[in-house]
Amino acid sequence: ARDADLRQEVERRVRREMLSAMVDVHERLRRGLDTSRKQARPRRGRWEALFGGHRVEREAAAAIQALEEGYRLNVDDLEERLGRWGVREISAVGRAFEPERMNAVDVAETDAVAEGTVVEVYRAGYLWHDEVLRPAQVKVARAPRRTETEAHRG
Repeated sequence: ARDADLRQEVERRVRREMLSAMVDVHERLRRGLDTSRKQARPRRGRWEALFGGHRVEREAAAAIQALEEGYRLNVDDLEERLGRWGVREISAVGRAFEPERMNAVDVAETDAVAEGTVVEVYRAGYLWHDEVLRPAQVKVARAPRRTETEAHRG
């Protein structure tokens, strides 16, 4: 029985490590896709000025589109596989900060949302079934601090 328990624990650790690595690859691919969508679009005439001719501009746009499609297919495939293995992203923005699932790495002074509300995610967190695989790194709202002058008036 002890050997079976030990084997099961080793399998769980190996599975966890493998899933963590896959989550990291997924995040890098997703960032690459986001970056290509935001920055890789050549402005009209930019390629023409560099290389001459609309044909080069069209070819460059087609190459960028093909790269984006490759990123998207890989991101979608990894998301589907991770989901089948019980991995899901921790939903954080607009929710109350949960210290067992999130690390607060920044604070925003605001009265636009309730204190303790997550206002931004710097790094997505993931659950493996109900266990935290990787905590989310988030920015949390804090009520604006009152100055000494405001405190004396209030």
